[in-house]
Amino acid sequence: MSKQGGLSDTKRLPKPPEEHPHGRAQSPHTAIRRASMTGGTRKQMPTRRPPQKNGTQPSGGKKKTSGNRTPARAGKHGVLFRITVVIAAILLTVFCAYSAVAIVAINRIRDDKPAERRLESDAPESDPKVQNILLIGTDARGDERGRADTILLLSVSGRNNTVTQTSILRDCYVSIPDHGTDRLNAAYAYGGGQLLADTIVNNFEIPVDDYICFGFSAMIALTDALGGVDITLSEQEANAVNRMLGGEINELLGDPVDADCLPGGGSYRLSGKQALCYSRIRSVGNADFERTDRQRLVWNRLLDRAKKMTPSAAVKILRDVCPELTTNISGGRLYLAALKAPYVMLRYDTQELRLPEDGSYSDQVTQDGAQVLAVDFEKNRDAYRRAVTEKQ
Repeated sequence: MSKQGGLSDTKRLPKPPEEHPHGRAQSPHTAIRRASMTGGTRKQMPTRRPPQKNGTQPSGGKKKTSGNRTPARAGKHGVLFRITVVIAAILLTVFCAYSAVAIVAINRIRDDKPAERRLESDAPESDPKVQNILLIGTDARGDERGRADTILLLSVSGRNNTVTQTSILRDCYVSIPDHGTDRLNAAYAYGGGQLLADTIVNNFEIPVDDYICFGFSAMIALTDALGGVDITLSEQEANAVNRMLGGEINELLGDPVDADCLPGGGSYRLSGKQALCYSRIRSVGNADFERTDRQRLVWNRLLDRAKKMTPSAAVKILRDVCPELTTNISGGRLYLAALKAPYVMLRYDTQELRLPEDGSYSDQVTQDGAQVLAVDFEKNRDAYRRAVTEKQ
């Protein structure tokens, strides 16, 4: 071998490729790798399983849930949804059934022929938050109109969430449109429920637009349908009930003279006939003043019974009571009142009022010798307004 300039004349062989760290020879084109293949090991592509014969993908992987809900949570929401649907269906069924009963009842109530109103020019306007319904119990017998035996104003007030039962004494000496001055209950005999309502508006300045009239038979049927009323009577009151039963009511109903008489004073569940006689007693106590107390007591007991009314009681009221009622309230407004009634009975407080109130009247004798009550109408108007607007 010859040497020249310190270089070997031997032909140099190409340098062998460097060993790859993992034992494989590194290709000169390794640096041209695609970006997706650099930076670590290759990603293994998922293998797709062949579809089943029915075209669906085979199960085996994690099921994909909507959103972030787990399958257990999704199942819980499904149960709640079904419960909500069931409750809504029950409420809808109850509402439809109640509405059907209310509509049937309304259609059975007799409409009073609309009469021309006889209001004075300064008569008060109705309060949109206070509904006044005048309940008029008559002593009519047969086809005669009779006089107003019970004058009870029912005021449903949204101003203080109360239901006020206001008894208006029938002996109040008032001015009756086109009929001069007379006792208040005579207004019904002259012109029916509308004239009685207008007389109250003109004298007491209490807005009254609606009224419902009922006779003896309606009161008896209503009490019997609700299962009677629990009342404690004195010995004198029991004797008065028996006299009224034997002397008038049993005869009107075609019953034996001594039917349903009480054995004496005490606590009883009074039937319809007995409750009617009890509410009409004037001979015991302070005449018409205590009479109105008894009337309100009976109505309060009836309201308590109505809150627990059974389906059979509702059927009896539809059959026996509604056809005996007469009103000037339209069917649509009666239906709205029926829808509101359950809420009012459960959520509103009840209270009582008597007009004229103590200290707002005096006894007076008319020219023909009749004993009447001279009323301070301004004081009684203020008493009514306090009852339906102020918190009690």
